[in-house]
Amino acid sequence: GTPLVTTISEELSSFGIPITVMAMLIPFVSAITSGLSLGFVGPSFPIIFSMLGPNPSLPQLLSTLVLAYGFGLMGVMLSPVHVCLIVSNEFFEAKLTPTLTRLLKPAFFVILYTIAFHFLISLFPG
Repeated sequence: GTPLVTTISEELSSFGIPITVMAMLIPFVSAITSGLSLGFVGPSFPIIFSMLGPNPSLPQLLSTLVLAYGFGLMGVMLSPVHVCLIVSNEFFEAKLTPTLTRLLKPAFFVILYTIAFHFLISLFPG
């Protein structure tokens, strides 16, 4: 049979959504639901990198890696189930919603930097 990662990759590709968008969404959703780096890298990276094909260029590989990791990391930081966030909120007796609201601005700038770095890397010839 066909490996599961290949099947998932082909299924997602059939929707016609660009790999760049998938590299942002899949890790972000995995991260925000798990609250762990391992929780987004493990399930999403094999799928995303299999969507690049059998022999992607180094700039394509690195720019996709930057995009996927940056969005995944911001998903972890904004996750209401992130253990560090929960423990910190309990220790400082803070409310979750105001804390997450304060994290939106820094997360926005990290996402902007991630997108800029992605495009900078993709300019290099492969």
